[in-house]
Amino acid sequence: MTAPEHAAAATTPVRSGRRRRRRRRAPWIVGGILAALVALLVSVGILANQAYAAQSDLRSALELVPEVESALAAGDGARAADALAVVQPLTESARANTDGPLWWLAARIPGVGTDVDAFSTSAAAVDDLVQDVLPPLTSAVDVLTGDALSLAGGAIDLEPLEAVAPQVSSAAAALADVDARMDAIDTTELLGVLAGPVGQLQDKTSELVDLVGAAETITTLLPPMLGADGPRTYLLLALTNAELRSSGGIPGAMVLLEADGGRLRLVDQATSGDVGPFGEPVLPLDPVDEELYSANLGRFVQDVTLTPDFPTSARLAAQMWQEAHGQELDGVIATDPVALSLLLERTGPIEVAGVGLDTENVADVLLTDAYRTFADPEAVDDFFATVAASVFATALSGVVGPGDLQETMAAATGERRLFAWSADEAEQAQLDETLLAGGFFSSEHAADDPGVFFNDGTRGKMSAYLRSDIEVVESRCTADGRIDTIRLDLRSAAPEDAATSLPAFVTGYDAVVEPGVVRTSIAVHSPVGGQVVGVSRGESVVAGSERDAHGRETFTFPLDLDPGEETSMRIEVLTPSDAVRGWLDVWSTPTGTSPGLLGIDAQRC
Repeated sequence: MTAPEHAAAATTPVRSGRRRRRRRRAPWIVGGILAALVALLVSVGILANQAYAAQSDLRSALELVPEVESALAAGDGARAADALAVVQPLTESARANTDGPLWWLAARIPGVGTDVDAFSTSAAAVDDLVQDVLPPLTSAVDVLTGDALSLAGGAIDLEPLEAVAPQVSSAAAALADVDARMDAIDTTELLGVLAGPVGQLQDKTSELVDLVGAAETITTLLPPMLGADGPRTYLLLALTNAELRSSGGIPGAMVLLEADGGRLRLVDQATSGDVGPFGEPVLPLDPVDEELYSANLGRFVQDVTLTPDFPTSARLAAQMWQEAHGQELDGVIATDPVALSLLLERTGPIEVAGVGLDTENVADVLLTDAYRTFADPEAVDDFFATVAASVFATALSGVVGPGDLQETMAAATGERRLFAWSADEAEQAQLDETLLAGGFFSSEHAADDPGVFFNDGTRGKMSAYLRSDIEVVESRCTADGRIDTIRLDLRSAAPEDAATSLPAFVTGYDAVVEPGVVRTSIAVHSPVGGQVVGVSRGESVVAGSERDAHGRETFTFPLDLDPGEETSMRIEVLTPSDAVRGWLDVWSTPTGTSPGLLGIDAQRC
């Protein structure tokens, strides 16, 4: 197994909005917003003189925006504020030149009124961004980039975050109003020459919502969740991609964490054998989930991640822990070996049980080597728990700075290798608006996203040898929406002699499959209200089961791969017309070598 290649990720946990937000973009996109508006003003000559003046002002503002963005990216709030002070009069003038009685009257003229109104609304939105959204962010940017935070002996100073929270919330509220006004513009009613630029401006505003929403989540949620108001207890699930589940892998090892006043302390560690199994589901299961994943979802801690909806997994895991140990939890966190490798990039090599671990070998050690070294799965789980605890303890000891820690966590979140759930309903409602929640079914922001998820079918650890690659190869518009064609490439990297060289607990128990075969159950989910148009393998249509799952059309089928075998499938999914945007995010199962999220620019329809 080669060292994992990590997909690009946003710099902070990502928040959603409209039905969902674009996630994987450069953090400061004000220049893109102004560029889109300039294109809008150039497009037509409505109220020519004033439009020309507005265009001139916005072009001048656009030339100055790189200085604002550069300062924000560097965490230099003072320099950003100075640069912004030069931009603000220009956007204010542009707004004034696209407003007033003439524009009001023109907006009511049949045939052109809708376009005039889109003009005026867009200019006002950009001015509000520059006047009301960016100024409070500049005052908080040094904290948001981590430079003003301190970490020593496992304790994070939470006061800077609490101090800037009101400014960030103010920016978020102002932006929500701007976004609502932009979202109210129906681009299908605009002239073709206007529809594109207005749509681009809507997308750019959405991207800024991601950024500001993530900042608000950090400043308002991090202090209480790290124990600013009293101790919190969390269960960390160490997922192993060697036995895949939809959300990444089985929770083979667990670490108990206590957060108090910004200090994280490792309290205990356990394996899956210390929790359950249970005779009946520990919580009532949604009938759809029970049909898809069986009652095992609520009976075995190893199976709580069968669903791609982490809030469901976390609630079940928390209840299982409480029933097994009599301890109520404040939340659940989950991560995997690849995320640990990202942390080791910051901490440097460590040694656990005589094994040297670094960013290059930790995934290999945990996903394949350990199963050859130790005699039974529980010994591997013990080792995995010790590794996870050691990596986190090292990271929290002060070796890693807060800025680097935040960046690493964001990278892991962007690959869907880090999830968090809070037992506090208000906190969870806010988390649900972020990618960190991992709520494929329960979070509204994922409603427009398709999903392609894997669950191991060998009852072993052969998923460590599964290589997957997902790519969107075609998009086409139809009367019902956009059909995207996803190519799924799968390959088994198992050794030719896997049947005899690998332990039975790796190749699979109970002769479910021939030893050495990688069996995977694949689930394809359409966007909410959409459709799985078809799944094919070469010239053949793939046979499987169809059902509705939480408003999504879902198609499931098994796939067996012999050692060295590879295959390619074409998956077509329909996004309904009212959910089509200029991008597409495909959720999937993060494996030992591939991330769990693909984000691309896509065709508008």
